Amino acid sequence: MLSKLYSALVCTYCLLVLCSTPTLRAETFRNPYRIPTPSDPSSIAAGDLNGDGIADIVWIDLYNSPGTVKVFLSQPGGGYLPGPDVLSGSSTVHPGLCVMTDVNHDAHLDLVCSGGVTTQAYIWVFLGHGDGTFNPPVTTTMSTQGVGNYVSPLVVAQGDLNGDGLQDIFYADESNNIFLVMLSDGNGGFQSPKPPGFSFVNGMLPVAADVNGDGIPDLLGPIGPVVALGKGDGTFSFPTSYEEPFDYLATCVYHDMDGDGHLDAVCGYEETIDGDISGGTDLIILHGNADGSFNPTPIAHQVYGDHANGFDGFGTFQAPLAVADLNGDGIPDISRLPATD
Repeated sequence: MLSKLYSALVCTYCLLVLCSTPTLRAETFRNPYRIPTPSDPSSIAAGDLNGDGIADIVWIDLYNSPGTVKVFLSQPGGGYLPGPDVLSGSSTVHPGLCVMTDVNHDAHLDLVCSGGVTTQAYIWVFLGHGDGTFNPPVTTTMSTQGVGNYVSPLVVAQGDLNGDGLQDIFYADESNNIFLVMLSDGNGGFQSPKPPGFSFVNGMLPVAADVNGDGIPDLLGPIGPVVALGKGDGTFSFPTSYEEPFDYLATCVYHDMDGDGHLDAVCGYEETIDGDISGGTDLIILHGNADGSFNPTPIAHQVYGDHANGFDGFGTFQAPLAVADLNGDGIPDISRLPATD
């Protein structure tokens, strides 16, 4: 699922403005800037690696051995130049996904990559020098806890989860039902993993945000909405779900849609009639409260598809991806994954 999300980031999204205005103006986009690569990237990440204020790109090449993280440095006049390759240090173990974050608090972006081979998973941390180059990896071998299924590890940067000023990550291996909070030790490694006490549907990783105003990051599940309140030490309360009894679980992103200072849940889900998908998806917004809860009754609700034909409207807003003001009118816009029909 995450590889689909990363691929979707380079696509042009369908936009919907939910708030009423006298005149609605659709945003337009220029033709995409294409960057030639010798093989198809399996995932990408972007961030300013060399401090010039322009986002650079890293992408993973899995088609050549060993699996390699490639660096493209953006140029002030436009375009990109290849930087030195970043290797996982193994001809058999390949990175599958990388995220950029500053794990050692030196103001330089580092790379945190997950991957594995057969039943063994790894996390590699490449500490950045601030010029687009990196140290050899600090490797953390992840236990499959005796289950031993083929690994499918994923990581996502979560910010400072325990108040020590260091960036922590969330690790998931759905194949082996492993979900862990990884607290940074400040040197590229991690403290003993902390099980959060719960898992996430379909291995979709949570996002961190302070939803109840206590200054402690909480975890928000992308399926739900679901909230696990943080305790300030890298552990969390058992999650509370605010989903309605839909036939299919809703996919959610979080944004303050009504400007009251509290995150709201923007969710999409498939409709069913008599138990069969017959066309139509729903986009809803659930109001977020000061205590981190969500009202179950939507403050906005839009249905796509008239149910007259099979799969009419199916997939239209099944998976909201992000919310941002893309056309500068002060109204949040919603981007989504490409339709699946």
